[in-house]
This record gives sequence, structure tokens and C-alpha cells, in this order.
Amino acid sequence: MKKWVSNDQKRNFLTWFLQQHQLKNKEVKIVFDQFIRNHHLLEKLHFTDHIVKNKKTIVISSYHSDEPGFLYYSNNQKYEHISKVLDDLNTNPSTSYYLLLNFNGKSINQRYLSLVESDTNDRFQEYKRFVQYEKDTNQMIDELLKQQNKDAIRQKIDEALDNRDKVLFNKLVSKLHELNEQKNDF
Repeated sequence: MKKWVSNDQKRNFLTWFLQQHQLKNKEVKIVFDQFIRNHHLLEKLHFTDHIVKNKKTIVISSYHSDEPGFLYYSNNQKYEHISKVLDDLNTNPSTSYYLLLNFNGKSINQRYLSLVESDTNDRFQEYKRFVQYEKDTNQMIDELLKQQNKDAIRQKIDEALDNRDKVLFNKLVSKLHELNEQKNDF
């Protein structure tokens, strides 16, 4: 479910962003101005934290970001000049546009995070996947360590046989049987 963000919140953030951040591509200010001045465009503007496939996504970066200054994705094509997005804004004002901003500190900027629309169900599913990955990884590491331990014991068993050390041999064989009977806690 998408969260609702008012046009005033969007306008205030865009204005604040222009005041606080230097844009890599100065011409991009025109795109911001289009959204700030036009209520109907703000209504269709959605802030996102990723490029939205098959949607019109505008990527804008500040000077201190490692990302390109401007990119526009539309109809599975990538554009690097603002003329295409300005044309689309004028010819398709009822279309939804997704804005991805790259700037220093965005991951902790509450003003920005409060605007980002993300599907909480997607986030939960992603979390569940990572928990499962962690569990699988831990199980694999445990198995590898157990196998390594068994190999080391087998090596010591061979050495005990070579040295004809029956006591050590029996102790190591017993230890190997214990390891073989252990079950993982996963």
C-alpha cells in the first residue's frame, strides 16, 4: 500500500532540496521548478528509493553524490538530457513520475524518508528472504566447519595408526562417531 504525501510536503521538500544542495546538472532546476509551480504535476510525483521499471523515473543527484547528475527512464529507454522529461511533463501531465534523489545523507534524512513511497509488504518479503539467506549461510558454514573438523580427526587417526597408538586411536574414533551423530541446530 502506498502512503499518501501531500502536495505541500512535496513542494516544501523540493524547495528545501534546491536551497540545501548543489545540483550536478544545473539545468535540472528547471525540472524542479516545473513540479513546484504545477499542482497537477506534484499530484503525480512520487518519491522513490529505486528506479521503477516500466515507469517514468527521474534520477537527480547533488554535487556530493557519486551518481550521474541526471537520468530519465521512460518506455524502457534511458535519457541523459532534460529535454525529454520536460517534453513529457508538458505533453503527459496526467502520467505518474517517480523521482529518485541521490544526495549525501539521504538514508538518514527524515524529511526525505517521509516522502519515499515503498511497499511495506515488499520490504517484509525482502527481510524474510535475508533471514532465510542468513540461516542457510550459517548452516553451510556449520557444515563446512564440521567437515573440516572430521577431516582433521581422520588425519589424526591415520597418524595414530602409523604410530600404533591404540589409546589415541580409540579416543579419536569415538570423537568421530560423536561428530557423525550430531545434528545441526538449524
